[in-house]
Amino acid sequence: MYCKNLLKKMKKGHYYLYCKLLKEEITFDKCHGCQFKEYKRYEPMKRHSSKQLKMEKMRFSILYKNLSICAECGIKNGSFDDRIGMFTHIDKNEVFEGSYRETSIKNGMIVPLCSYCHKKFHNNKNFNLKYKNLFENEFLKEKSIEEFISLFKKDYIYLYEKASKND
Repeated sequence: MYCKNLLKKMKKGHYYLYCKLLKEEITFDKCHGCQFKEYKRYEPMKRHSSKQLKMEKMRFSILYKNLSICAECGIKNGSFDDRIGMFTHIDKNEVFEGSYRETSIKNGMIVPLCSYCHKKFHNNKNFNLKYKNLFENEFLKEKSIEEFISLFKKDYIYLYEKASKND
């Protein structure tokens, strides 16, 4: 543990320790023997708010009824996956990530993916757009395109068609 007055600074490309209390450059030994040493208090951060935890427990999908089977490859939760050489876990992944995560959960835009497909979902743009396109089409069966764009700010059907033409 370090004193809360101890800082690591840089001068001409070299690091040194500085004490805010003594207002001078010091060594670890001088800090260790200091009578005015004050330790920082560390408190564990909350992982999720209670509202977010409740939403995540209540997740549902407008396309997939069974969220324990991978939507892409059909592997079941806990099955052995030869592609990665281990037992797999099915993740309930929000199709629209980032700042649209909560909106995605509220509207049932959840896709169950095994760990292999989940990695592919985040690393392959066309694979990602495929699912965004599927969920947008399902959303449009009940609501308007204007409502979708007001929620998610983009028309993924257009983006998917554009990406498909380039391939």
